[in-house]
Amino acid sequence: MAIAICLFLGVFRSVANGAALLLHTVAVVVTWRQFIDPSGDPINRLVIAGVPALGGFPALFLLRY
Repeated sequence: MAIAICLFLGVFRSVANGAALLLHTVAVVVTWRQFIDPSGDPINRLVIAGVPALGGFPALFLLRY
């Protein structure tokens, strides 16, 4: 929650963006089985939307100043 608030307010940009990047990377890596077989579980089809978001976090980290 603190990371999301820091991202929203734009404070502690280096730490907040780095922590959000790390947290989201772990979340995407943990769900690797849904990426291999996306039609296997119809409930978790939105997990694929995490990949473009994962591309946005490095951009936020690099553009923090």
